[in-house]
Amino acid sequence: MLRFYKKHTRKSACIASTCAMKALIICGSTYDLVRTAQITGIGPLVVFPAYHLKYILINLIGNAWAAAGMIRVLGTIQRSQYAESLGQQQQDLAHWIQEIHDGMYPHQVRSLTSNQGRLPPLTVDRFPQDSSGLFHNYADEPFTFLDASSTALLASTVYRLSLLWGVHTHLPHAELSRKSLSSSAGISGWRHFTNDGWLKPVVDPYAYPYQGQDSPEGQAFVIAMQAAWRDWVADGARGASGSPRSMDLNAYVLLASFIVFYVRTLALLTSL
Repeated sequence: MLRFYKKHTRKSACIASTCAMKALIICGSTYDLVRTAQITGIGPLVVFPAYHLKYILINLIGNAWAAAGMIRVLGTIQRSQYAESLGQQQQDLAHWIQEIHDGMYPHQVRSLTSNQGRLPPLTVDRFPQDSSGLFHNYADEPFTFLDASSTALLASTVYRLSLLWGVHTHLPHAELSRKSLSSSAGISGWRHFTNDGWLKPVVDPYAYPYQGQDSPEGQAFVIAMQAAWRDWVADGARGASGSPRSMDLNAYVLLASFIVFYVRTLALLTSL
Protein backbone atom coordinates (compact mmCIF):
# COMPACT_ATOMS: atom_id res chain seq x y z
CA MET A 1 0.00 0.00 0.00
CA LEU A 2 2.82 2.34 0.76
CA ARG A 3 3.86 2.28 -2.87
CA PHE A 4 0.69 4.11 -3.82
CA TYR A 5 1.78 7.13 -1.87
CA LYS A 6 5.16 8.75 -2.46
CA LYS A 7 5.70 11.42 0.12
CA HIS A 8 8.77 12.71 -1.70
CA THR A 9 6.99 13.54 -4.97
CA ARG A 10 6.53 17.20 -4.04
CA LYS A 11 7.21 18.30 -7.62
CA SER A 12 3.81 16.90 -8.55
CA ALA A 13 1.34 17.52 -5.74
CA CYS A 14 -1.53 16.31 -7.88
CA ILE A 15 0.08 12.89 -8.46
CA ALA A 16 1.03 12.56 -4.80
CA SER A 17 -2.48 13.45 -3.66
CA THR A 18 -4.00 10.93 -6.07
CA CYS A 19 -1.67 8.20 -4.82
CA ALA A 20 -2.58 9.00 -1.22
CA MET A 21 -6.26 8.67 -2.01
CA LYS A 22 -5.66 5.33 -3.77
CA ALA A 23 -3.94 4.02 -0.65
CA LEU A 24 -6.88 5.16 1.47
CA ILE A 25 -9.35 3.54 -0.91
CA ILE A 26 -7.51 0.22 -0.62
CA CYS A 27 -7.51 0.51 3.17
CA GLY A 28 -11.21 1.33 3.10
CA SER A 29 -11.94 -1.69 0.91
CA THR A 30 -10.03 -3.89 3.33
CA TYR A 31 -12.04 -2.45 6.20
CA ASP A 32 -15.27 -3.18 4.31
CA LEU A 33 -14.16 -6.81 4.12
CA VAL A 34 -13.48 -6.76 7.84
CA ARG A 35 -16.90 -5.33 8.60
CA THR A 36 -18.96 -7.44 6.22
CA ALA A 37 -17.31 -10.75 7.20
CA GLN A 38 -18.34 -10.69 10.85
CA ILE A 39 -18.97 -13.86 12.78
CA THR A 40 -21.48 -13.64 15.60
CA GLY A 41 -19.88 -13.41 19.00
CA ILE A 42 -16.35 -12.98 17.67
CA GLY A 43 -16.27 -9.47 16.26
CA PRO A 44 -15.04 -7.80 13.08
CA LEU A 45 -12.27 -9.92 11.65
CA VAL A 46 -10.83 -10.60 8.23
CA VAL A 47 -11.99 -14.10 7.27
CA PHE A 48 -11.02 -16.30 4.37
CA PRO A 49 -12.22 -19.82 3.43
CA ALA A 50 -9.83 -22.64 4.14
CA TYR A 51 -9.61 -24.57 0.90
CA HIS A 52 -10.03 -27.99 2.43
CA LEU A 53 -12.40 -27.14 5.27
CA LYS A 54 -16.16 -26.92 5.35
CA TYR A 55 -16.34 -23.82 7.53
CA ILE A 56 -15.05 -20.28 7.18
CA LEU A 57 -12.41 -19.61 9.81
CA ILE A 58 -10.62 -16.51 11.05
CA ASN A 59 -7.28 -16.21 9.28
CA LEU A 60 -4.40 -14.68 11.27
CA ILE A 61 -2.15 -13.62 8.39
CA GLY A 62 -5.03 -11.73 6.73
CA ASN A 63 -5.63 -9.67 9.85
CA ALA A 64 -1.94 -9.00 10.42
CA TRP A 65 -1.34 -7.88 6.84
CA ALA A 66 -4.41 -5.62 6.91
CA ALA A 67 -3.28 -3.92 10.12
CA ALA A 68 0.30 -3.59 8.87
CA GLY A 69 -0.75 -2.01 5.59
CA MET A 70 -3.02 0.46 7.31
CA ILE A 71 -0.41 1.46 9.88
CA ARG A 72 2.12 2.21 7.13
CA VAL A 73 -0.34 4.39 5.25
CA LEU A 74 -1.25 6.17 8.51
CA GLY A 75 2.39 6.84 9.36
CA THR A 76 3.22 8.05 5.88
CA ILE A 77 0.30 10.48 5.67
CA GLN A 78 0.90 11.68 9.22
CA ARG A 79 4.39 12.84 8.23
CA SER A 80 3.42 14.35 4.88
CA GLN A 81 2.15 17.71 3.67
CA TYR A 82 -1.34 16.17 3.56
CA ALA A 83 -1.53 15.42 7.30
CA GLU A 84 -3.87 18.33 8.06
CA SER A 85 -6.20 17.90 5.09
CA LEU A 86 -6.48 14.13 5.63
CA GLY A 87 -7.19 14.34 9.35
CA GLN A 88 -10.47 12.42 9.18
CA GLN A 89 -8.90 9.72 7.05
CA GLN A 90 -6.17 9.27 9.64
CA GLN A 91 -8.79 8.84 12.34
CA ASP A 92 -10.50 6.21 10.21
CA LEU A 93 -7.26 4.28 9.71
CA ALA A 94 -6.47 4.33 13.43
CA HIS A 95 -10.00 3.17 14.25
CA TRP A 96 -9.85 0.32 11.73
CA ILE A 97 -6.53 -0.89 13.13
CA GLN A 98 -7.94 -0.80 16.65
CA GLU A 99 -10.89 -2.92 15.54
CA ILE A 100 -8.55 -5.56 14.15
CA HIS A 101 -6.58 -5.58 17.41
CA ASP A 102 -9.76 -5.76 19.48
CA GLY A 103 -11.02 -8.66 17.42
CA MET A 104 -7.79 -10.64 17.33
CA TYR A 105 -6.19 -10.41 20.76
CA PRO A 106 -8.98 -12.20 22.66
CA HIS A 107 -7.78 -15.26 20.70
CA GLN A 108 -4.14 -14.96 21.71
CA VAL A 109 -2.91 -18.19 23.27
CA ARG A 110 -2.32 -17.81 26.97
CA SER A 111 -0.91 -20.26 29.48
CA LEU A 112 -2.55 -20.73 32.85
CA THR A 113 0.55 -19.49 34.63
CA SER A 114 1.30 -16.41 32.49
CA ASN A 115 -1.89 -14.48 33.19
CA GLN A 116 -1.31 -13.69 36.87
CA GLY A 117 -4.57 -11.77 36.99
CA ARG A 118 -3.31 -8.86 34.87
CA LEU A 119 -5.07 -9.76 31.62
CA PRO A 120 -8.44 -11.36 30.83
CA PRO A 121 -8.41 -15.15 30.53
CA LEU A 122 -7.96 -16.16 26.89
CA THR A 123 -7.34 -19.31 24.91
CA VAL A 124 -5.48 -21.98 26.87
CA ASP A 125 -3.33 -24.07 24.58
CA ARG A 126 -2.64 -27.75 25.07
CA PHE A 127 1.08 -27.00 25.28
CA PRO A 128 1.24 -23.63 27.11
CA GLN A 129 4.95 -23.84 27.83
CA ASP A 130 5.66 -23.64 24.08
CA SER A 131 2.92 -21.40 22.73
CA SER A 132 2.02 -18.65 25.20
CA GLY A 133 1.69 -15.32 23.40
CA LEU A 134 1.20 -16.75 19.90
CA PHE A 135 -1.87 -17.21 17.70
CA HIS A 136 -3.17 -20.18 15.82
CA ASN A 137 -3.18 -19.85 12.04
CA TYR A 138 -6.96 -19.67 12.26
CA ALA A 139 -7.35 -17.69 15.43
CA ASP A 140 -10.63 -19.23 16.57
CA GLU A 141 -9.57 -22.81 15.78
CA PRO A 142 -7.13 -24.27 18.34
CA PHE A 143 -6.57 -27.39 16.24
CA THR A 144 -4.74 -25.42 13.56
CA PHE A 145 -1.01 -24.84 13.87
CA LEU A 146 0.59 -21.89 15.65
CA ASP A 147 2.00 -19.08 13.50
CA ALA A 148 4.87 -17.07 14.94
CA SER A 149 5.36 -14.94 11.82
CA SER A 150 1.88 -13.36 11.81
CA THR A 151 2.06 -13.05 15.59
CA ALA A 152 5.18 -10.89 15.19
CA LEU A 153 3.65 -8.74 12.43
CA LEU A 154 0.49 -8.08 14.43
CA ALA A 155 2.55 -7.15 17.51
CA SER A 156 4.55 -4.66 15.45
CA THR A 157 1.34 -2.81 14.57
CA VAL A 158 0.46 -2.49 18.25
CA TYR A 159 3.74 -0.71 19.02
CA ARG A 160 3.37 1.51 15.93
CA LEU A 161 -0.21 2.46 16.79
CA SER A 162 0.95 3.42 20.27
CA LEU A 163 3.65 5.64 18.77
CA LEU A 164 1.55 7.19 16.00
CA TRP A 165 -1.84 7.54 17.64
CA GLY A 166 -1.38 7.11 21.39
CA VAL A 167 -3.44 3.92 21.60
CA HIS A 168 -1.95 1.64 24.25
CA THR A 169 -4.74 -0.89 24.80
CA HIS A 170 -3.01 -4.01 23.56
CA LEU A 171 0.58 -3.29 24.54
CA PRO A 172 0.53 -6.02 27.24
CA HIS A 173 -0.55 -8.51 24.56
CA ALA A 174 2.19 -7.37 22.17
CA GLU A 175 4.75 -7.59 24.96
CA LEU A 176 3.66 -11.16 25.72
CA SER A 177 4.16 -12.07 22.05
CA ARG A 178 7.56 -10.38 21.82
CA LYS A 179 8.87 -11.97 24.99
CA SER A 180 7.63 -15.38 23.91
CA LEU A 181 9.25 -15.10 20.48
CA SER A 182 12.57 -14.00 22.01
CA SER A 183 12.55 -16.59 24.79
CA SER A 184 15.23 -19.24 25.11
CA ALA A 185 14.71 -22.96 25.58
CA GLY A 186 17.61 -23.73 27.86
CA ILE A 187 20.57 -25.55 26.38
CA SER A 188 18.57 -26.39 23.24
CA GLY A 189 18.67 -22.77 22.05
CA TRP A 190 15.80 -20.50 21.06
CA ARG A 191 12.24 -21.69 21.55
CA HIS A 192 10.98 -20.22 18.29
CA PHE A 193 14.07 -20.31 16.09
CA THR A 194 15.92 -23.16 14.43
CA ASN A 195 19.67 -23.61 14.81
CA ASP A 196 20.03 -21.86 11.44
CA GLY A 197 18.08 -18.84 12.66
CA TRP A 198 14.73 -19.46 10.97
CA LEU A 199 11.56 -18.48 12.83
CA LYS A 200 9.22 -21.33 13.77
CA PRO A 201 6.41 -22.32 13.57
CA VAL A 202 5.28 -20.34 10.52
CA VAL A 203 2.53 -20.29 7.92
CA ASP A 204 3.46 -21.13 4.34
CA PRO A 205 3.65 -17.65 2.73
CA TYR A 206 2.45 -19.14 -0.58
CA ALA A 207 -0.46 -21.15 0.84
CA TYR A 208 -1.83 -19.68 4.04
CA PRO A 209 -3.97 -22.67 5.13
CA TYR A 210 -0.81 -24.74 5.52
CA GLN A 211 2.21 -24.71 7.81
CA GLY A 212 5.53 -23.78 6.21
CA GLN A 213 9.18 -24.27 7.08
CA ASP A 214 11.56 -21.44 6.15
CA SER A 215 9.65 -18.18 5.71
CA PRO A 216 11.53 -15.08 4.48
CA GLU A 217 8.55 -12.90 5.36
CA GLY A 218 8.56 -14.36 8.86
CA GLN A 219 12.14 -13.18 9.29
CA ALA A 220 11.13 -9.71 8.13
CA PHE A 221 8.13 -9.65 10.48
CA VAL A 222 10.31 -10.36 13.52
CA ILE A 223 12.63 -7.51 12.55
CA ALA A 224 9.59 -5.25 12.06
CA MET A 225 8.39 -6.17 15.55
CA GLN A 226 11.79 -5.57 17.14
CA ALA A 227 12.20 -2.23 15.32
CA ALA A 228 8.75 -1.06 16.38
CA TRP A 229 9.40 -2.12 19.96
CA ARG A 230 12.81 -0.35 19.92
CA ASP A 231 11.19 2.89 18.74
CA TRP A 232 8.44 2.53 21.35
CA VAL A 233 11.00 2.05 24.12
CA ALA A 234 13.08 5.00 22.85
CA ASP A 235 9.91 7.11 23.02
CA GLY A 236 9.52 6.29 26.71
CA ALA A 237 7.48 3.07 26.52
CA ARG A 238 4.35 5.11 27.04
CA GLY A 239 1.18 3.28 27.94
CA ALA A 240 2.65 0.25 29.65
CA SER A 241 3.33 0.58 33.35
CA GLY A 242 6.25 -1.52 34.43
CA SER A 243 7.38 -2.15 30.84
CA PRO A 244 11.14 -2.24 30.27
CA ARG A 245 12.69 1.11 29.36
CA SER A 246 15.72 -0.43 27.75
CA MET A 247 16.42 -3.52 25.72
CA ASP A 248 16.54 -6.72 27.77
CA LEU A 249 19.27 -9.31 27.31
CA ASN A 250 17.13 -11.63 25.19
CA ALA A 251 16.34 -8.78 22.79
CA TYR A 252 20.03 -8.01 22.34
CA VAL A 253 20.86 -11.67 21.75
CA LEU A 254 17.96 -12.07 19.32
CA LEU A 255 19.09 -9.10 17.25
CA ALA A 256 22.66 -10.39 17.29
CA SER A 257 21.44 -13.78 16.09
CA PHE A 258 19.63 -12.16 13.18
CA ILE A 259 22.73 -10.22 12.21
CA VAL A 260 24.78 -13.42 12.19
CA PHE A 261 22.05 -15.18 10.20
CA TYR A 262 21.93 -12.52 7.49
CA VAL A 263 25.72 -12.22 7.30
CA ARG A 264 25.94 -15.98 6.76
CA THR A 265 23.17 -15.85 4.15
CA LEU A 266 24.85 -12.97 2.32
CA ALA A 267 28.19 -14.78 2.34
CA LEU A 268 26.52 -17.89 0.94
CA LEU A 269 24.82 -15.96 -1.85
CA THR A 270 28.04 -14.13 -2.71
CA SER A 271 29.92 -17.41 -3.04
CA LEU A 272 27.44 -18.83 -5.56
